[in-house]
Order: sequence, then structure tokens, then C-alpha cells
Amino acid sequence: MKHLILLVLLTISPLFSAGILDELIVEQTEIQLKLDDLNSTASNQEELLDLRLENYELFLSQLINEPDKSVASFTSRKPEIYKLRRKIEINTHQGNHFASLRDRIKADTYKVEMLLQEMLRDLLSATEETTKQQYSTTLEESLRANRSAVEAFDLKPYEEVASQTSNSKIVTDAKENLQALKTMIAIDHTLRKYILAYQESIHKMAVYSSFGFMSIAQYINSSAPAKKINPWLNKLNLDGAKLTLILIIIMGTIMVALLFYKTVNLVLEHWHYKIGQVELIINNIRYIFRTLIVFIGIDMITEVYTGLGADAAESNKFFSMGYILLGTFLVYRLANTFALIKIQEIHKRTEQYRSEVINLAIKAFNFLIFLIGTLLTLNLYGFDLTAILSGLGIGSLAVAFAAKDTLANFFGSISILLDNPFSQGDWIDVDGKEGTVIEIGLRSTTIRTFDNAMITIPNLNIANSSIVNWNKRLLGRRIKMHVGVTYESNMDDIKNAIKDIETMLHEHPQISGQKTEVEDQKKKGIKLLSKEDLKGVKKTLLVYLDNFSDSSIDILVYCFSKSVVWSEWLEIKQDILFKIAEILEKNDLSFAYPSLALHVNQSGDIKKSDLEST
Repeated sequence: MKHLILLVLLTISPLFSAGILDELIVEQTEIQLKLDDLNSTASNQEELLDLRLENYELFLSQLINEPDKSVASFTSRKPEIYKLRRKIEINTHQGNHFASLRDRIKADTYKVEMLLQEMLRDLLSATEETTKQQYSTTLEESLRANRSAVEAFDLKPYEEVASQTSNSKIVTDAKENLQALKTMIAIDHTLRKYILAYQESIHKMAVYSSFGFMSIAQYINSSAPAKKINPWLNKLNLDGAKLTLILIIIMGTIMVALLFYKTVNLVLEHWHYKIGQVELIINNIRYIFRTLIVFIGIDMITEVYTGLGADAAESNKFFSMGYILLGTFLVYRLANTFALIKIQEIHKRTEQYRSEVINLAIKAFNFLIFLIGTLLTLNLYGFDLTAILSGLGIGSLAVAFAAKDTLANFFGSISILLDNPFSQGDWIDVDGKEGTVIEIGLRSTTIRTFDNAMITIPNLNIANSSIVNWNKRLLGRRIKMHVGVTYESNMDDIKNAIKDIETMLHEHPQISGQKTEVEDQKKKGIKLLSKEDLKGVKKTLLVYLDNFSDSSIDILVYCFSKSVVWSEWLEIKQDILFKIAEILEKNDLSFAYPSLALHVNQSGDIKKSDLEST
């Protein structure tokens, strides 16, 4: 859409003459004569150079817009050259030296004109190539061939004509012919440089001319309203066609920006995205996309205003860099948004995925996006990417030494991901630093402590440390306690209480036992028998009389809750404690507590025995 600006890239004259090349030669000859005039001022010379540029611009627009008619207007100089050769032979034979020089100069002028015609035909042929690269290659080959052929003309033998003071017609004609030859060579040289400098714009003009856009611009500029306002618009480097297209571009930009939401919404719905996902995508790219649309509009208006003959190299670099930056951020936003949507979909289907691996992959992809954007920007400003990449290879050792800690942490992150000692959200303890894993980054891992502080630990330190992971267990969180009863308790009651507690634990729906079955989430229906330690499955249930302590008779209660979630584990443990208390009460048992016993012997002495519970 952007390159529709070539519709009015030039101010096209309403009518074409029968011989546009002849007109160009006459106009350029007049300009050259004025430039050679010693009385012309610097300002006049600048105006003449601008006029020369406009003539070339108009000539190429006419050539591209109606190539067949333009080429048909070229005059073949072969008959004239043939006649001149005959005259040269006769004059040389008769010893008419200056007459022979006059005709040789005239013949060379015709030859240069024919080389110019051939170059223009090659230009038109190049615009018919299927790709822009082929166009550039064909055109540059033609321009090189033209340059070699024209530079082969030797003017030294003709210099004696310029030094003659004779006013004879032969010498005068020879001098005029020499000036015409120099002018023709200058025209060929200048036009060749012009084509080389603006080959991209010429190619655009040829493409859109094939669709009739140039004719539309011609029609607009030839209309009565345009003829009235063009004299005033020309002072602003505008005309009716340019102004019309600029207004169309402004309205189109506004319309596209307003229709952005509806268009993207329809496209995403066609791709079967849900309403929430569509809103997420649109919100994340809305401002970047609108900025890109406005930027394209400004670029189009700039090209329309400046036209083909403007030196827009810096302007093109500025807009190209803008496209690279906006495109990079747009791809970045889209990639991260679609990745987030896919992660949510995967999480809904299964929880068996490594979110930290996905996060690391996204970070690597983001780095790649910005690296490509940086390389494209450097290439835009003429940096040799091959040399840069080679330099990176040569300097890799120095970079590796300077960034050895960063590289060590990076490989530490890879080691963590490969060994999988913990995942995001796990409760871990690393060298006394305990908390929930927030993120496993390229350089470090962040942990949120239980008092809500954040700790950043280098991945190298984690990879070389012992890690306690409280979440790497599928079934069973330990409940261990000693229930102390008084020494006044009846041993039969203690035995009954032990049996009741064991029965209660076996029957408790939230306590893991030998009959508890666990299914592997990766292999449904397969019991975890040999993989209990690997997966973290505990089913041990023990209730025994364990110890005669100083102040109590201790009963060991050792079991595991089915849930490994801390809050659920606390609820289960609380329920077990209440049930144990009921069992002791039912069996006439009392909880022991630290006591002090005083024993009085027959003599009346007091012996103290301090019995303390453990």
C-alpha cells in the first residue's frame, strides 16, 4: 500500500511530444550553454542545475509512462553515420583535414546518442524483470556497459579544432560539432548517474505505471481545477495530483486506525480464538499497530511530497529504521501474547509441563528478535554483518573471559532445567534460604520468602548447593508426635488406646496407608509401586508404645497425610489431635505433664525427684 505514492511521484505534463529524447537533448544543450556562459551568476547556475534535474525527472516519467511511444520516437542515426563515413573517406582522400574532423566529430555524436538510446531501452527492459533483484542486476550491467562504451571515445584528436582561429564555415561547423559531442557525452553521463541514483524510485514508477496510476495523475493535473491551483501549489512543491493523493492517504490512515479493532477481531475469530484471547491480543498490539499505521502514512506523504528527484537517502534510512523498530516490537508483543495463550491452553489440558522451560524459551526468542532487529539496523547504516559476525567469533574468548560469571550462571540455569530439582512455585530451601520459587532466569533464580521478602540467588550457586524441595512429593506429608500419658494409667487402657488410635488412623480418609492407591499422572491406571521413592509416595503408619519418659509414658504416632499442601496438612493434623484426645478420654487416660514428686522417709527427711518431660 505504501508505494502507491508513485501515483503522483512526478508532475506529469498532459501531452507527450513526438521525440522526447530529441527534446531532452535540445533542452540540456541550452542549459549547458548557459552554464558555460561566464556571465552567469552562482544563483543562476543553481537554478539551471535544478532545471536540469527537473528535465531528467520529466523525461524519465514520460519514458516509463508510455514506453512504446517513447521508444518509437527515437531516431535511428545509422543512415547518417553511414553517409558521414562516405564523406570522411572522400575528404581524407582529398586532404580536407578539418572537413574530415568535422564529420568524424558528428559521427561520434550520433554514436553517443545511439548508446544513450540503447541504455534507455535496457532501462525499460530491466523494469520488466520479475524481481527487484533481477531489475537491479540487469540495470547496473547496462549502465556499466554504457559507461565503458562512452568513455572509450577519445576527444584528444579533436582538440586542435578548438584552437583554430579561422572563421571558415568548415572550422566553425567543426567547433559546433565538438561542442555538441561534449554536450551529448555530458547528457549521457548525467542521465546515467541520475538513473543509478534513483533506480529504486524508477522501478516503483514502472510498476505503478503498468497499472495506469501515472495516467490518473496525468488526468488530474490536466483538469481545469488543477490547472488553476497548480501555479500556487508548485511554489510548495505540490500539484493537484500530489495534493489529492496526500488527502487520500490521510483519510485512509484515519480509516484504517478506526477499523483496526473490528478487522483484527474478525481475523482472530476466523482463526478460532476465544473472546478473551482476542481482547488480550488486541490490547497488547493496539498502540504499536496504530503507531505503525500513522508512521506508514507519514512515510507515504513524505515520498509524495518530495518526489522522484529529491535526495531522500537520509529520509529513507529514518523511515526504514522506524519500520525495523516498530516491526521488532510488534513481533515481540505478538510472540509473547500467543505464547501466553498457548501456555494457558496447555495448563488447562495438563499440569505436566515445565513452565520455567517455556519462560526460558520465550526469553531466548525475545533475545533473538531484538538481535535480528539490531543487525537489520546496523545493516541499514552500512555495517558489514559478515564482518560483525566474524568479529564475534574472533572475540568470543575475550567475551567469555570477561563474562565468565554470567556464562557460568547461564550454564547453571541449563543444569537446573536438565536436573529438574525444582519448578516454579515449589517450596525449597537452598543453604538456609527458604521460600517459594518465583522464576528461574537465565542468570539467577528468584525466591519469595515466607515473610514476603525476595531473594535472588545466582544459578551457579544453586547448581552447586544441596537443595531441599518440599514440593517434590506426590503423596504423604509426615505427621509425627509423642502422646504422653500419666504413670498412674492402667497398662491395659494404654494398650486399648494404642489399638484405637491405629484403627482411627487406618480408617481416616485423609491418612495414607498401605491400601492407599496412587496413579501416575503420566500413566493413568498404573500403580506407583517401585517408583514410590522417586515420586515421593509415603504410606507408613506406626502407633507404638515408645518410651518411659521422666514424667510420662510416651506413645509414638507416626503417619502421613494424603495431601502435601501445608494448609490441608494442618487441618488433617488438627483433626487427628482431637480424635486422639477423645480416644484417651474414652480409655480413662490422662495427658501427662511435667511433675515434681516429694518422698518422705521414716526419719522425716525429704527426698526430691524432679521429673521433667521431654
